[in-house]
Amino acid sequence: MYSEEEKKTLMKELKEMESLKVDTGSEGEILQNDIIDFITEGNGDKYDLISRIELFTYAFKL
Repeated sequence: MYSEEEKKTLMKELKEMESLKVDTGSEGEILQNDIIDFITEGNGDKYDLISRIELFTYAFKL
C-alpha cells in the first residue's frame, strides 16, 4: 500500500500532530490510531478518513 519511506514520513507527521494542543476531546487520538491502522495494515475506508481529517483540521481554523 505505502512504501517504507512513505510510511516513515506519514508516521513522523502524525507525531507532529500529537504535539499540537487543540481541545478536540479524544477524537484526535482516535483519528490518529485509525490513520496509523490504515497506513500500516490497510484497514479502514480512505474516503471516511479523508473526511474525518478535514473536519478535525477545521477545528484548528476556529
